[in-house]
Amino acid sequence: MYDVIIIGAGVIGSAVARELSRYQLHILVVEKEEDVCCGTSKANSGIVHSGIDCKPGTLKAHMNLLGNEKMEALSKELDFPFRRNGSLILCFSEEDRPRLIKLYRQGIENGVPDLRILEKEDLHKLEPGVSDQAIAAVHAPSGGIVCPFGMNIALAENATENGVEFRFDTEVLTISKIPAGYQLLTNTGELRGRCVVNAAGVHADKFHNMVSARRIHITPRLGEYCLLDKTVGGLVDKTIFQLPTSSGKGILVTPTVHGNILIGPTARDSADKETTDTTAEGLAQVLWSAKRSVPDLPVRQIITSFCGSRAHEAGGEFIIGEPEDAPFFVADYHDYYKTDRGYHKRSLNSNGGWNVIGCMSFMNQPILQYSNEIRSAALIMHGEKAHSCYFSRDAYAAMVKDNPYADNKELLIIPDAVHTDLYDGGGKDAIPFDKLEQFFSENMR
Repeated sequence: MYDVIIIGAGVIGSAVARELSRYQLHILVVEKEEDVCCGTSKANSGIVHSGIDCKPGTLKAHMNLLGNEKMEALSKELDFPFRRNGSLILCFSEEDRPRLIKLYRQGIENGVPDLRILEKEDLHKLEPGVSDQAIAAVHAPSGGIVCPFGMNIALAENATENGVEFRFDTEVLTISKIPAGYQLLTNTGELRGRCVVNAAGVHADKFHNMVSARRIHITPRLGEYCLLDKTVGGLVDKTIFQLPTSSGKGILVTPTVHGNILIGPTARDSADKETTDTTAEGLAQVLWSAKRSVPDLPVRQIITSFCGSRAHEAGGEFIIGEPEDAPFFVADYHDYYKTDRGYHKRSLNSNGGWNVIGCMSFMNQPILQYSNEIRSAALIMHGEKAHSCYFSRDAYAAMVKDNPYADNKELLIIPDAVHTDLYDGGGKDAIPFDKLEQFFSENMR
């Protein structure tokens, strides 16, 4: 039994593993690919954003700014490349100036340091390679560039040195709740953990929805890039953005920490969570838009192109925390057996019964094996939100299958009830006494 199982060995999963490795915990990171940094973390812009474009008051705004502040110290501690080169957001027309001012004020509200609006003359003094069509820009000196795979590898290596276990080529297939935590079925076997951290990138919605009825939906948003040779690495010093749109921050032109120039990404939604194919149309869009910002971009110096897939959640916000409706029957039982609702000093469930080995569960095997031979009336009743509701549904299905006496069998699912609500009503009259009376009256004649 692990204390923590982390799904995904990208930058988030590896950072969580490293942070938790400060404590005396048994930690496992599972990754379906052959190594760390095989998904979104290896194919992105390598930008440490200032936090200017995040909606004020959101978790995304808070975490963006906090991460930016911590990056320099982290890069020194783990020895991965990072440079605070600053960023520019360009405005190309007077009609768009109100949007630029709004973005500037939003950055101030978010707490982004040292923001200022540059007019055309100052803009071109700071960054001579920018288009003459740009009439103004917001300058965010706190923006930076990082080696994304270097950072990811450094986090994972440090976590490993601190005792975290990594398992590669291990794909999680299902997650289910058990008394002590969660059980994960993988392509290499079964794993159990007291806590699961879902850092699965574009696949995170699948795992979330396995334990929560409050569904989330992640769309893979593909971004295509071109990388230019180091011989033109001095073309720009700052990361050059255009005013953002609803699809993202637009096509950027940025130096990399390795001395290249990177341009991109596009923002193309896909139904396929595995594809990272480039397209002629996408790369043409990258070139056209990048040259709008930096006209003298030497496209003949492009040495490669690639495509990354990033997670776009329908709500547009970071999701951190356990789903409120995730099955948590240990807490449900505690609320009953360890409180005045159901505590008794001689009750096993109120005391040490969970640590006692017994054979009561084996009675289910013969009952289920021959349940479709039962002639007597049977009413199976279960709470909709009980962890074991699936068992009653399966038992009922087995009972009525090929049973000539299926007419007097019923399955009753009580809406919004957990397991222990059917012991005492749960303070919400969950026990359907009228239905029970009706069932017995009709079948005990």
